[in-house]
Formats: sequence, structure tokens, C-alpha cells
Amino acid sequence: IGLVYHTISPSPLDHLRHIYPAKTPAMFEADLAYLKKNFSVISYPEYLAMQRGATPVARDAVLITFDDGYRECSTIVAPLLEKDGLPGLFFVTTDFLDNRVLFYRNKYSLSVARIQAMSPEETAALLPIINARFGQDLPG
Repeated sequence: IGLVYHTISPSPLDHLRHIYPAKTPAMFEADLAYLKKNFSVISYPEYLAMQRGATPVARDAVLITFDDGYRECSTIVAPLLEKDGLPGLFFVTTDFLDNRVLFYRNKYSLSVARIQAMSPEETAALLPIINARFGQDLPG
């Protein structure tokens, strides 16, 4: 079983909140306790060995992965995994390091958060610009 997480955060993050919810550290710790009790959490090298047939596939094997390489993976996730003595696999999109490039979904979420923070007058002024820029006819 492969579990795919994206981030863990104590509060909603503007760059993610309009894409998917993030688990809190307490929720993730509960996941880890459950996994540790009921499964064999394996490392990436162990996973590869099973895939290559070098070791038998464990029926209760679980691989914990994190996509996108958000900062919380190093500041929150890694310490929690280490505290429980569990391995994890982190996929880091190198273009996203230091926000050199933003994933289009993160741009979307940040845009929605910004628009929601605007006054009705600011939103009304922005709507014609959005419609012209994207060839839309969104109602006001």
C-alpha cells in the first residue's frame, strides 16, 4: 500500500486550502500510530527490493510518501516520522524550491484566497479584467 500525502500543517495554508485540505500534526500522528500498530511501514529501499523480487512482498507493507516538497515536510513531517522511528519518501519538485516557480494549482489557491479577502468593490473592479484576460464572461 502506498499512502500519498502532500503536507501537514496546524492551520490551513493559502497556497493549498482551495486545492485540498491538509491534515493537522495531531491527525498525522494518529495516522502514524495506527500504521505502526497495524502495518509494516517500509522504506523506499525495502519497497524497491520487494518490487525487484529480492525480498518477498509483505502483505502488510505500507510506504508513506509526500509529494511536492512543501516546507512542512522538513519542519513538521520529518520530525514526526523520526520521533516514531518511521521512514518516509519525499518527492521534491526542484523547480518549486524557494518558490522559483509556483505550481499552477498553488497559484489558483493563492488567487482564490486573495479574491476572497477583497471587498465587493475590489472584486467588481477585478472581474472585467479577469474576463478580458481569460476570454470569459463570468457574472458579477
